[in-house]
Amino acid sequence: MCVNEGKEALARKQFLEIFRSKNLGLFQPKKDQCDTCIGYKQKHVSEEIYAGHVKRKDEKREQKKLEKEKAIRGEQLTYTMDLQAVKLSPMLEASALYYKMKLCVHNFTLHNIATKDVTCYLWNESEGGLVAAVFASCVIDFLEKEVEKHRADSVMIISDSCTYQNRNAVLGNALLKFAVDKKVIITQHYLEKGHTQMEVDSVHSTIEGKLRNKEGYLPSDYARICREARPKQPYQVHYLDHQVFLSSSLCSIC
Repeated sequence: MCVNEGKEALARKQFLEIFRSKNLGLFQPKKDQCDTCIGYKQKHVSEEIYAGHVKRKDEKREQKKLEKEKAIRGEQLTYTMDLQAVKLSPMLEASALYYKMKLCVHNFTLHNIATKDVTCYLWNESEGGLVAAVFASCVIDFLEKEVEKHRADSVMIISDSCTYQNRNAVLGNALLKFAVDKKVIITQHYLEKGHTQMEVDSVHSTIEGKLRNKEGYLPSDYARICREARPKQPYQVHYLDHQVFLSSSLCSIC
């Protein structure tokens, strides 16, 4: 950078002196640590179990890389999906609200790996809970629009293995019924527990940054903030009520 701009680069020692004189520091982002990896470091997990864990992690990461390449080549639609950490409403700094009951707001997000298009489904706990039928409703609604839009015949969904959210009979049956009705191939790929970093995580990080120092009086304010989070390629945001959620029986083909 300095060479391109015709400037003389400082020595590392000078850089550190200036850096410290301004009382600056490097921020190290926190991230959840894998239980198995921590257990191995603490000698609570055997070498055999840890080796199998690492092998599965590497295999699933490599498979995810291959699925991403297929999506970029246009061979299939590939999505990552995850639920953002729960949000509370109202979102205010007033101390009187600290001990008051608040509504939980949920944001289930799907990210197109190839196009980087993002769709967010938001709802509050009075409209729906964290149950399989709710997530199945969101996924099926999303796929109906995407498959028709792209005229795709193959879809890959990458996620963690959270049971009520991604790895259950309700969602599996809903996807199977959709695949049969629309004549498409749908594959689910689960990442290894503790190593589930995905592209969709960057969406949640962007939204968290946008929420900083913001105030919100209603659960729907989160939908507005999500729409504004990425100006160049805005997120598609759907604020849901209970009427759009399918029952578990409707998600079943049995």
